Amino acid sequence: MRRSGFLGPFIVEATLAVAFRLQSVGRELQVIRKGVDPKSGDAGMSEERQNNELPARKRRGRWIMVGILVVLLVSIPTFFIVRYITRSTPDTTLDAFCNALQQENYPSAYARFSARLQRTISETTFVGIFSQDKVNACTHGTTDDAGTSVTSTIKFVHASRGVNNDIVTLTKDSNDSWQIDDIYRQT
Repeated sequence: MRRSGFLGPFIVEATLAVAFRLQSVGRELQVIRKGVDPKSGDAGMSEERQNNELPARKRRGRWIMVGILVVLLVSIPTFFIVRYITRSTPDTTLDAFCNALQQENYPSAYARFSARLQRTISETTFVGIFSQDKVNACTHGTTDDAGTSVTSTIKFVHASRGVNNDIVTLTKDSNDSWQIDDIYRQT
């Protein structure tokens, strides 16, 4: 049994409307190419307008492409520059560690430890050690980030005026982030 579709007449009508519109657009393009003004129907379209009608679209398209290229040429290097500047280095890790200790933000300082060092000393023990005698000043030696492990000096000046001169070893983890892997007293 064949069902007559409810949408059948509408689909046919829509198809005919689209076909008619495509024909009229095609005629308009032919009129432009032949030099007839599409608005007035005047066959005496100026040569300047005749030459500028289609190239204007091309120029607009070219400006859009130039704009896209400029955005890409500016944004891609900017991305890499920002990524380079904000990358993890041994010095930035030690700076963050020192700042956290001076501000008594011990969980943040402990987060700079590698997983290996965190297995060696618990956060509770770490907080207990540093909260007994606040760190007033913290300085460290400079390092380079060549390789996957570096060693530097770190100096803590406590509220009790005690000074610790220690050696710190940093390692680069699988995410290319530098972590403190060991701290021990300088002999």
